[in-house]
Parts: sequence; C-alpha cells; structure tokens
Amino acid sequence: MADVLVLGDSHSNYILAAVRSAMPHVSFIGGQLPLGSGWQNAFFSGPDPLRFSRAEAQQKFEDWASEATGRRVSSLHEVDIPILFSLSNIEHLVHSWMWTKWSPVSSVDRDFLSEEVIREVVHSFYAHNLAFMIAVKEGGARAINVVSPLPRISNSDRVPVHDAVRKVLQQFYDTIGIPLVDITDETRDSVSGALDPQFASTMANDKIHGNSQWGAVMAEHLVPVIKGLI
Repeated sequence: MADVLVLGDSHSNYILAAVRSAMPHVSFIGGQLPLGSGWQNAFFSGPDPLRFSRAEAQQKFEDWASEATGRRVSSLHEVDIPILFSLSNIEHLVHSWMWTKWSPVSSVDRDFLSEEVIREVVHSFYAHNLAFMIAVKEGGARAINVVSPLPRISNSDRVPVHDAVRKVLQQFYDTIGIPLVDITDETRDSVSGALDPQFASTMANDKIHGNSQWGAVMAEHLVPVIKGLI
C-alpha cells in the first residue's frame, strides 16, 4: 500500500527521490513510464476506462497502482490516492525548430508571436497531453503536475519560450483545477535568466534535466500541496 502514486517522464526520477526524502512518513510508489516523447502523441485511450496505449507503460501503471491501492487496478479512474504527475514536457516545445523563425519576444531576426498565438501553439502541440489531464480530473482523481526545468542556454529564445509556455499551461491548469507546481523562478540564474548551473544535470549531453538539488527545491514546494491532498 502507498499514499501517493507517481507517474511521469524522466524528470520524475529526481522528483520521486526528493519527495521521499522530504516526506519520510509518506509512502510513494511509481516513477518514469516508458513513453519517451510519446507524451505528445496518442499515449492514452479513454476517457473510460482511462488507460495508457503502450503496453509496457500500462503494465507498469497497473503494477504500481495495484500495489499502491492493495487491489487490482487497470484504469486511472480506479486510483483513489493522490497522483503526482511529471508531464508538462515544456522542453520538447522549447527545443522545437519553430523558434528559429518565430519568438514570443521582440527580435531583430524573428517574427514576434503574441500571447494569443502562443496559447494556440501550446494547445495544439500539447492537445493530447491536455486532454489526458482533463480526463484525469473529470474522473475524480486528486492530481498534481509539475513544470519541467528551465533551459540551460540563455543566448537564444529558449528561456522566453519556456516562460511563455509555462504561463499558458498555468492558466490551463488553474481552469481545470489541478495544481501545477512551478519552481522556474526559484531555480533561475539571476544573470542569464536560464537554469542556474547548480540545479542542472551534469550528465554528458544532457540539456533538459535538473539534478538532485533541483529535485529538492521541487519537493519543498510539493510538500504542502501533497499534504493538502492526502
């Protein structure tokens, strides 16, 4: 049995370790689902039953959820404990080729995109992802999601894109009533505006992940939200 189910992308690895350390009397189970960039594709079927389309991901979910609840579970709607998601996936849009031509800030070599256009881009790019979260909420789940780390590179439009995207996502999550925990400002380098190096992964060629310190800051902000749902 467990108190909280964790389901997410690769960022969930640091988050899970950190919340376990921050809340030793709370039992967490779960982790990264084998979907890769599939979080932007048709990764679920539903809304009832709400299941993952990829067999490996559905099996991991069923194993974790069944162990967490003490009974056999095959649909997310059958989970009666809080679910901590890590699937904002901002980095996949931030690193898109489109920002070589367009930008959410004024630029001499790129066309400016208004907040309204950014909103349309976000809702189109994340359409399946957002539909999944709506289905989760409408199924009655007590869910939380998190914002993925800032880009490390400041000499491009990636930082303003991240900020523009997270603003739209925050508005969406506020509307559907799921907490979206965002530590962008707490982990931002005060000079460059990008991810502070102390919070960045040191793995070779890793441009998108935080580290255990990033996870610790995220856990600090997750603790009161989780306590409010248990």
